[in-house]
Amino acid sequence: MIGKKLHLLIKEISISQVKIIVYRCSLSTDKRFEILKDLISIRHKDEVEINSFIQNAVNIHWTFTSVQENQLKIRRLNHFLCEQLELVIIESFLTSSPINKNLLLAQALEKNGNPILVKNYFQNVQQHAKLTNDLPLQLLSIEGQLKLNFYTQNDYDLEKSLQLNETLIQTLSYTNNKKTADYYETISTIYLEKTKIVIEKKNTIILAIFQLLNSETSPLNRCSLFVSLAKLHYDEGNFYYYFEKAKMLLNEFTNTSEANELKEKIQFLELRIRFFEGETIENLRPIIQQGNHSIQVGKSILFYKILFLILDHELDSAQVEIENSTALYKNEYLIYNHFLKALYFIKNNEPKKAIQLLNSLMYSNNYFFALFSRLLMIQLQINLKNEYLCKSFLTSTKKYMQQNKENPLGKEANENLIKCLQNTFSNRKLGEISKIKGSILHQFIYQNIN
Repeated sequence: MIGKKLHLLIKEISISQVKIIVYRCSLSTDKRFEILKDLISIRHKDEVEINSFIQNAVNIHWTFTSVQENQLKIRRLNHFLCEQLELVIIESFLTSSPINKNLLLAQALEKNGNPILVKNYFQNVQQHAKLTNDLPLQLLSIEGQLKLNFYTQNDYDLEKSLQLNETLIQTLSYTNNKKTADYYETISTIYLEKTKIVIEKKNTIILAIFQLLNSETSPLNRCSLFVSLAKLHYDEGNFYYYFEKAKMLLNEFTNTSEANELKEKIQFLELRIRFFEGETIENLRPIIQQGNHSIQVGKSILFYKILFLILDHELDSAQVEIENSTALYKNEYLIYNHFLKALYFIKNNEPKKAIQLLNSLMYSNNYFFALFSRLLMIQLQINLKNEYLCKSFLTSTKKYMQQNKENPLGKEANENLIKCLQNTFSNRKLGEISKIKGSILHQFIYQNIN
């Protein structure tokens, strides 16, 4: 659909960026800017509405002799509108980040610009990249300076080139090792989420990681490799052996961006594993209170924070946090907000509102949210004594779990809980399953079956 990209871009622009666009539109007599101003002033639910808006705008402002000409104008107008939004996003990005501005200027002037000026930009990039330990940017800046030095061929530049070349090979070596560690970190994460995809290669992967540990000297890379080993052994007794080795290595570092990124990964891994192991809220809360978090990890940490508030009966605080998180949980993260609201409504004895949200959450592509939404829905329907819906949801959920049996986290608790729900529906005693061993969310569903 033509309006899909435009719809996504509109959702990305901030209030300050909207103001910039409106101001620019007011300075132009081009009718396309008038259309752009109208577009961002109206809230459009989806790309269908965007598409309809563009079609109407084209029909109002232009006349055509054929359908083909009309469609061509729609595509061109859509492209123009997307381009204007992208330009504002790029400008904001460059304004907020001097290093990116320097890099862009260096690359723009590299072929035909003044070598001294271009070299200055590359040097600025390298200096900042060193401070932030941004390896790809370090490589780009060093390679840029080397090219310029060979154009001049004076003694000073040749000596400088030799030094830069040594820095280049060291950075390349470290980058290669870092990317290799990242490679195994990705594989181990996939294993944790869906074992079947990786299981056949598991032993080979573990052996390769041990071989790397024998030669790897960087403490951070070693730490990352131990985290990968921990994830590959999460369902075995030695998970915490490798996990603690990683934490010990990480404790030696001060606050560098690379170390902080790894700390976040370790912290979130510990939170998830201990959550599914059935740890109490009291013991989980200290984990989410450790340090500051990046935006991406912060979204997940905040989800657990609000989840704990709801399950711990702190509904007033949970409601405030849910409302405050609305701006953070948008686009693909909107599901976080909807799930927390559904759980809040259940705890607040508002089942109809919860069911309305759970109806869509059950068909999410995210297994965690889809499955727990289904389990919560079954619990609600049992309590509401809706026999037909109970039977339907139980059947579809068991089928869904079978289709996703390679998702290992909480698998045993999921299976026990669905049996318990089935027993309750069939008027058998809950006592047939003495205790649900699983997360606090599993326990909540189990304990709230009426």
